[in-house]
Amino acid sequence: GIAAMKLLLEYDANVLSFVDGSIGSDFAEKGSTNVVNNSGKITLNWVSMPKANYEEDVVFATLNFVIKEDAEIGDTVLSITYDPDNVYDKNEDNVEFIAEKGTVKVIKYIPGDINDDGKVNNKDVSRLFDYVSDVPCEVVEDALDVNGDGKVNNKDVSRLFDYVSDVPCEIY
Repeated sequence: GIAAMKLLLEYDANVLSFVDGSIGSDFAEKGSTNVVNNSGKITLNWVSMPKANYEEDVVFATLNFVIKEDAEIGDTVLSITYDPDNVYDKNEDNVEFIAEKGTVKVIKYIPGDINDDGKVNNKDVSRLFDYVSDVPCEVVEDALDVNGDGKVNNKDVSRLFDYVSDVPCEIY
Protein backbone atom coordinates (compact mmCIF):
# COMPACT_ATOMS: atom_id res chain seq x y z
CA GLY A 1 0.00 0.00 0.00
CA ILE A 2 0.88 3.63 -0.19
CA ALA A 3 0.34 6.48 2.29
CA ALA A 4 1.95 9.38 0.42
CA MET A 5 3.16 10.15 -3.07
CA LYS A 6 4.80 13.18 -4.65
CA LEU A 7 5.59 13.03 -8.37
CA LEU A 8 7.21 15.51 -10.76
CA LEU A 9 6.01 15.56 -14.36
CA GLU A 10 8.21 17.49 -16.79
CA TYR A 11 7.05 18.59 -20.25
CA ASP A 12 8.18 20.98 -22.98
CA ALA A 13 6.34 24.24 -22.32
CA ASN A 14 7.21 25.37 -25.86
CA VAL A 15 5.04 22.56 -27.23
CA LEU A 16 2.32 22.01 -24.59
CA SER A 17 0.19 24.32 -22.47
CA PHE A 18 -1.08 22.90 -19.20
CA VAL A 19 -4.84 23.46 -18.94
CA ASP A 20 -5.77 21.81 -15.64
CA GLY A 21 -5.29 18.74 -13.54
CA SER A 22 -6.51 16.93 -10.50
CA ILE A 23 -5.58 14.08 -8.22
CA GLY A 24 -8.06 11.20 -8.60
CA SER A 25 -11.17 11.40 -6.43
CA ASP A 26 -10.29 8.11 -4.71
CA PHE A 27 -7.12 9.74 -3.39
CA ALA A 28 -8.68 13.14 -2.75
CA GLU A 29 -11.29 11.56 -0.45
CA LYS A 30 -8.56 9.96 1.65
CA GLY A 31 -6.11 12.80 2.14
CA SER A 32 -4.65 16.13 1.12
CA THR A 33 -3.86 16.75 -2.53
CA ASN A 34 -2.14 19.40 -4.58
CA VAL A 35 -1.34 19.97 -8.28
CA VAL A 36 1.12 22.80 -8.95
CA ASN A 37 2.19 23.92 -12.43
CA ASN A 38 5.49 25.73 -12.86
CA SER A 39 5.71 26.06 -16.68
CA GLY A 40 7.24 22.80 -17.79
CA LYS A 41 7.09 21.12 -14.39
CA ILE A 42 3.99 19.87 -12.60
CA THR A 43 4.13 18.67 -9.02
CA LEU A 44 1.48 16.12 -8.01
CA ASN A 45 1.29 15.59 -4.27
CA TRP A 46 -0.91 13.44 -2.04
CA VAL A 47 -0.68 12.50 1.63
CA SER A 48 -3.25 10.26 3.30
CA MET A 49 -5.02 11.76 6.32
CA PRO A 50 -5.00 10.02 8.73
CA LYS A 51 -1.89 8.13 7.65
CA ALA A 52 -3.10 4.84 6.16
CA ASN A 53 -2.20 2.64 3.23
CA TYR A 54 -4.20 2.99 0.06
CA GLU A 55 -4.20 -0.27 -1.88
CA GLU A 56 -6.68 0.11 -4.73
CA ASP A 57 -5.75 0.10 -8.42
CA VAL A 58 -7.12 3.47 -9.61
CA VAL A 59 -6.08 6.55 -11.59
CA PHE A 60 -3.77 8.75 -9.51
CA ALA A 61 -4.14 11.95 -11.53
CA THR A 62 -5.66 13.40 -14.68
CA LEU A 63 -3.84 16.19 -16.49
CA ASN A 64 -5.10 18.13 -19.50
CA PHE A 65 -2.85 19.87 -22.02
CA VAL A 66 -3.30 21.59 -25.38
CA ILE A 67 -0.73 21.61 -28.12
CA LYS A 68 0.45 25.12 -28.91
CA GLU A 69 -0.38 26.47 -32.38
CA ASP A 70 3.30 27.11 -33.18
CA ALA A 71 4.52 23.72 -31.90
CA GLU A 72 7.02 21.94 -34.11
CA ILE A 73 5.89 18.70 -35.74
CA GLY A 74 7.36 15.66 -34.01
CA ASP A 75 7.42 13.89 -30.67
CA THR A 76 7.66 15.62 -27.31
CA VAL A 77 8.42 13.69 -24.14
CA LEU A 78 6.63 13.80 -20.80
CA SER A 79 8.71 12.33 -17.99
CA ILE A 80 7.75 11.40 -14.45
CA THR A 81 10.28 11.28 -11.63
CA TYR A 82 10.07 11.04 -7.88
CA ASP A 83 12.19 11.20 -4.77
CA PRO A 84 11.95 7.75 -3.07
CA ASP A 85 11.56 9.47 0.33
CA ASN A 86 8.33 11.08 -0.91
CA VAL A 87 6.60 7.80 -1.81
CA TYR A 88 6.01 5.63 1.23
CA ASP A 89 3.59 3.42 3.15
CA LYS A 90 1.96 3.98 6.56
CA ASN A 91 5.16 2.75 8.27
CA GLU A 92 7.12 5.35 6.31
CA ASP A 93 8.93 2.64 4.37
CA ASN A 94 9.72 3.83 0.85
CA VAL A 95 7.61 2.31 -1.94
CA GLU A 96 9.39 1.93 -5.26
CA PHE A 97 7.75 1.76 -8.67
CA ILE A 98 8.64 2.25 -12.30
CA ALA A 99 7.84 5.65 -13.80
CA GLU A 100 7.84 5.49 -17.60
CA LYS A 101 8.16 8.38 -20.01
CA GLY A 102 5.25 9.21 -22.27
CA THR A 103 5.20 10.85 -25.68
CA VAL A 104 2.89 13.30 -27.38
CA LYS A 105 3.07 13.25 -31.17
CA VAL A 106 2.50 16.68 -32.71
CA ILE A 107 0.89 16.49 -36.16
CA LYS A 108 -0.77 19.05 -38.41
CA TYR A 109 -3.53 16.85 -39.81
CA ILE A 110 -6.41 14.71 -38.61
CA PRO A 111 -5.46 11.01 -38.93
CA GLY A 112 -7.68 9.44 -41.60
CA ASP A 113 -8.99 12.77 -42.95
CA ILE A 114 -7.81 11.99 -46.47
CA ASN A 115 -9.92 14.69 -48.18
CA ASP A 116 -9.13 17.42 -45.60
CA ASP A 117 -12.74 18.31 -44.74
CA GLY A 118 -12.18 18.08 -40.97
CA LYS A 119 -14.03 14.75 -40.60
CA VAL A 120 -13.14 11.07 -40.92
CA ASN A 121 -15.91 9.22 -42.74
CA ASN A 122 -16.75 7.12 -45.79
CA LYS A 123 -15.71 9.97 -48.10
CA ASP A 124 -12.17 9.45 -46.84
CA VAL A 125 -12.38 5.69 -47.42
CA SER A 126 -13.48 6.34 -51.02
CA ARG A 127 -10.73 8.91 -51.58
CA LEU A 128 -8.08 6.59 -50.12
CA PHE A 129 -9.33 3.73 -52.31
CA ASP A 130 -9.07 6.00 -55.35
CA TYR A 131 -5.54 7.00 -54.34
CA VAL A 132 -4.26 3.42 -53.93
CA SER A 133 -5.98 2.56 -57.25
CA ASP A 134 -3.91 5.32 -58.95
CA VAL A 135 -6.96 7.49 -59.68
CA PRO A 136 -5.76 11.12 -59.77
CA CYS A 137 -7.17 12.88 -56.68
CA GLU A 138 -6.25 15.44 -54.05
CA VAL A 139 -5.24 13.97 -50.69
CA VAL A 140 -3.56 14.96 -47.43
CA GLU A 141 -0.27 13.10 -47.90
CA ASP A 142 0.47 12.84 -44.14
CA ALA A 143 -2.95 11.28 -43.44
CA LEU A 144 -2.67 8.41 -45.96
CA ASP A 145 -0.80 5.79 -43.89
CA VAL A 146 -3.65 5.10 -41.47
CA ASN A 147 -2.23 1.80 -40.17
CA GLY A 148 1.19 3.29 -39.44
CA ASP A 149 3.34 0.75 -41.30
CA GLY A 150 5.13 3.32 -43.46
CA LYS A 151 3.33 2.30 -46.66
CA VAL A 152 0.10 3.33 -48.38
CA ASN A 153 -1.87 0.40 -49.78
CA ASN A 154 -5.10 -1.59 -49.44
CA LYS A 155 -4.25 -2.39 -45.81
CA ASP A 156 -4.83 1.30 -45.11
CA VAL A 157 -8.13 1.25 -46.98
CA SER A 158 -9.27 -1.75 -44.92
CA ARG A 159 -8.16 -0.13 -41.65
CA LEU A 160 -9.91 3.14 -42.44
CA PHE A 161 -13.09 1.29 -43.44
CA ASP A 162 -12.99 -0.60 -40.12
CA TYR A 163 -12.45 2.66 -38.25
CA VAL A 164 -15.41 4.48 -39.84
CA SER A 165 -17.50 1.33 -39.28
CA ASP A 166 -16.80 1.56 -35.54
CA VAL A 167 -14.65 -1.59 -35.49
CA PRO A 168 -12.21 -1.11 -32.58
CA CYS A 169 -8.88 -0.14 -34.17
CA GLU A 170 -6.33 2.62 -34.13
CA ILE A 171 -5.48 4.99 -36.97
CA TYR A 172 -2.33 7.08 -37.31
